[in-house]
Amino acid sequence: MASTPSILVVGRDPSLKGEFEAALSGATRERVVVHHVDDLAGAVEAAGARDPDLVCADLGGDVRALVTLAEEIAAVAPSALVVAVYHRDALGAGAEAESVFLLEALRGRVRDFLRRPVASRDLSRLLERIEVERLPRGAGPRARVVAFVSNKGGVGKSTLATNTACSLAQRYPDEVLLIDAALQLGVCASLLDLEPESTLVDAARERDRLDETLLREMSTPHECGLRLLAAPLDAVEAQDVDEESIARLVTLARRTFRFVVIDTFPLLDNILLSILDVSDRLYVVLQGTVPDVIGTSRFLEVLDRLGASGTRRRVVLNRNYPPHAGRLAASDVEDRLEVPVDHELPYRRGLLVAQNAGRPYTLQPLSRFGYGPAHRKLVDEIESGGNGRESTAEGAP
Repeated sequence: MASTPSILVVGRDPSLKGEFEAALSGATRERVVVHHVDDLAGAVEAAGARDPDLVCADLGGDVRALVTLAEEIAAVAPSALVVAVYHRDALGAGAEAESVFLLEALRGRVRDFLRRPVASRDLSRLLERIEVERLPRGAGPRARVVAFVSNKGGVGKSTLATNTACSLAQRYPDEVLLIDAALQLGVCASLLDLEPESTLVDAARERDRLDETLLREMSTPHECGLRLLAAPLDAVEAQDVDEESIARLVTLARRTFRFVVIDTFPLLDNILLSILDVSDRLYVVLQGTVPDVIGTSRFLEVLDRLGASGTRRRVVLNRNYPPHAGRLAASDVEDRLEVPVDHELPYRRGLLVAQNAGRPYTLQPLSRFGYGPAHRKLVDEIESGGNGRESTAEGAP
């Protein structure tokens, strides 16, 4: 970030600039330059000339205009952080209208939000964020965020997410966060034999003061070097976690950890949509049964419409049951899905034993054949951020 941060404020409300200046007086001691323009054309011109750190736009809840502005700002000032500024009352009645606005804006190039009247603590958080995200080259990579998703339960998704996070943590101790976003039925804590004192609910309730230090304190450490942010204790508590909380949490985790692994609930709701938006890569997990393959085919079509396709997505065929006569081959699954199976993980009875013991399977010495190399290739792919597709069925029984 430049030595003197700059903010471009966009909006016709004459009180908007003064509101920012008042908020800045309590947000930071360093000098911040605030520039104000009224319309979109002036904003793009000013952004190209000034290269601001923040572009804060109040367009009266017009999502289309906001996304258009964000796209044009990205062309002239790609490092600027575009923030939507809004009055809740301007979005319509109820919390649902606000949620729709936030989610649609996130799907564009809008990176964060400020609710009016602008508060000093919120503006301070944004200034801290740009200080991290505009680091000079070589200062360190952004965290990679991967999510494990499925259209049904029982496919081994949570076990796979937990084991993957553990393997990454063995390579990068204390730099991996596992988020159990299966809000109604999270099992990652039991798979790790942990009893967390804090959960996602606590993080959501503390979002106004949540920072890197508090996030680490709220996550539960595991002996392998992993940190877990556990699912809520019950479905009633889970109501306090919304899509905005998840998006903000993952954004903070990006600058706190090297890898963020997210387990999800098999339900296409606003929480999952928010996770899709903030994830770098999705691992779609399925079993090799006809009903599951048919369901996954439909699920992939939905993901395509949501923009979660191509290099952002991988298909994982998880053999979490013993081999049997007439089982589907990977080629059968590929024919029905009309996409490649990127990773095929063979059945191992030891995975079931590890679940009952609360001791992740990948923390014990693995064979050079079968599950070991297949899972290692998946972990290697996440570590490297590679985009190339490769078969991982090698060594499968």
